[in-house]
Amino acid sequence: MMTHFDGRTSANRVATAAALALACCALGFGLAGCKQGAPEAKAQRPVTAAPVEMEPSTTGTVVKWTQVTGSLVSQVDVPLSARTAGRLAAVLVREGDIVAPGQVVAQLDVSDQESQVRSAEAAVAAATARVSQAEAAHRQTVSSTGSAVKAAEAAYGQQTTNTKVGVESAQSALESSRAILSQVREGARKQDIRRTETQVSIARANLKKAQADLRRFRTLADDGALSEAALEQYQTAEQVAREQLAGAEEALSLVKEGARSQELVQAEQAVRQAEERLRQARAGSAMDEVRKADVETARAALAQCDVRRADVLAARAALQQAMSGLQIARKAAADADIRCPIAGQVSSRTANTGQVMAVGAAIVRVVSLSTVFFEPTVTERELRRVRVGQPVQVSVNAFPGRTFTGTVTKIYPSASEGSRAFSIRVSIANPQGLLRPRMFAQGRIESERHDAVVLAPDAGIVRSAQSEGRGHLFVVKNGVAERKDVQIGLRADDGRRVQVTGVEAGAQVVVSGMLGLTDGARVTAAESVSN
Repeated sequence: MMTHFDGRTSANRVATAAALALACCALGFGLAGCKQGAPEAKAQRPVTAAPVEMEPSTTGTVVKWTQVTGSLVSQVDVPLSARTAGRLAAVLVREGDIVAPGQVVAQLDVSDQESQVRSAEAAVAAATARVSQAEAAHRQTVSSTGSAVKAAEAAYGQQTTNTKVGVESAQSALESSRAILSQVREGARKQDIRRTETQVSIARANLKKAQADLRRFRTLADDGALSEAALEQYQTAEQVAREQLAGAEEALSLVKEGARSQELVQAEQAVRQAEERLRQARAGSAMDEVRKADVETARAALAQCDVRRADVLAARAALQQAMSGLQIARKAAADADIRCPIAGQVSSRTANTGQVMAVGAAIVRVVSLSTVFFEPTVTERELRRVRVGQPVQVSVNAFPGRTFTGTVTKIYPSASEGSRAFSIRVSIANPQGLLRPRMFAQGRIESERHDAVVLAPDAGIVRSAQSEGRGHLFVVKNGVAERKDVQIGLRADDGRRVQVTGVEAGAQVVVSGMLGLTDGARVTAAESVSN
């Protein structure tokens, strides 16, 4: 049984208490007047049951709430600004507009950036041309110097060979001329004739070789691989060989015909000519050093290949630098479009078309409303009752009577400087977008919860003045009041019931008429209604 606590019930309580008081006074006066004259009446007075109101104890759930206040903040609050300074050509959104990821919300004037892009493209084209030129020059240098080295080495080898052969040939010719002179002076013999014939054969073979060398090196001279001065040596060698053959043939003729004074003179002249040719052949060894110097010069020219290669590398580096400049210029032109990185709603617009913007200056601010945070503060004393994961009930003034459910997701590690209070973060689902950043909100955190506990009506509990959390109440069994000492816990959400220990569920608890009530007193229900 439970009595409703409204205004009428309170008046009934007052009236009942007054009636009881008057009855007690009247009884006292009657007893005083009859005290002397009727002692038998005292023995015959019946026991009176005190009228009380009762309410049954129940079972239920009690929760300890920690009250907090604070503001709502967005999970994502993004100020959008330009990466480069410039004049705004257009601002394409206003407050309240819904924006999608990647949407262009503002544009800068790109005339300067476009000029920079064109200039960078021209620089790239010029650098590309320089690379082509440097590579072509490098290939040409490698090809020409390689051919020159080969030609110089061939000419040097041929020159040393020719010099050696020329000296040997001139030496042989001199010996032959001296032998002929000796024969002319001594007279012809069969052995001399045979020797002279051998000299003719040798001279003829030398002439053929000289003619073959002359043809080969004339071809090299025509190709530019042999100088005219070197070719003249081979022409001279061919002429000398021709004269040697002629001299040998003439000497053979003289030997066969017999010596004459003119023949003697000719033989002596041939000896002198052979000696001169030997001297010239030996002097030709100086050309060996010239050809050797030509080889060294050609090889030194190979060093130019390294210079050309360095030119190629420098040109390629300049091209890479120009391409980097072009990429930067194109990036600056692309950055003229200020794009929104998230899906959300424009919360503020701080710039207008034509305004000159500095780097980093906010143009618009976009917030995401899909999830918002409630960020209240708690005191040091309350912080011990707050834990991550606890449920939170949040209400805002914009939606009276409506409660939003959240969860404690973060407890900040340090308190604020001024208030010494700790901030916490409560995540709240906001699929309809009703909650907005910077709304003021109240919340209560479920810091303690007890299920299936005994709840007694608060009106029936008499709290102890000496011990906090303790008291007593009266329960009625079979019309007799029984005092129960109880431990008082949390208050239920209805505000009328309190968690108690020491009373069973369903016990009839006296909620009115406890004044003067003692343990074991008889009571009667003054008024009762169903729960």
